[in-house]
Amino acid sequence: GYLAAGAMARLIAVLREGASLADGVTDMMTALSRHPDHGECLAALRSAMDLWRSAPPCAETVTRLGGGWIAEEALAIGVYCALAAEGDFEKGLVLAVNHGGDSDSTGAIAGNIMGLMLGEAAIPAKFLDPLELRDLISEIAADLFGMRRVEMARVEIGRVGMGRED
Repeated sequence: GYLAAGAMARLIAVLREGASLADGVTDMMTALSRHPDHGECLAALRSAMDLWRSAPPCAETVTRLGGGWIAEEALAIGVYCALAAEGDFEKGLVLAVNHGGDSDSTGAIAGNIMGLMLGEAAIPAKFLDPLELRDLISEIAADLFGMRRVEMARVEIGRVGMGRED
């Protein structure tokens, strides 16, 4: 699980710096490949990329990546759904949660990726209006987004250091 978590942190950091999702995933996979025991996580992400390029975005395609019950499957599903969404937050989120597996986790991963890339304006009001503690969540999100640039050299899979630049 720590490799998938580190890979997700790397992806978020790279996206925050302005990379496209496809480039961010490639960067994440390259960084992941340098760590021992990366095989299962890297294979899951490669499958996600292959399916994104070759299969229609639907629940059956998501199921080919697994149920999301283990970290590397959840990450692969979230990445696949964000890629398949093509900039449509609702499309990606619906795809991420409409399968028989750990849909709350896969939806959270896809939602975090797309939320960072697309911004709050891309999230449909029907998702935001009933949200409990929306003001607090928005404040925390703005604080996180506004943080000074994270040193990419310190965002390493398996050992995430989140130091700030001076």
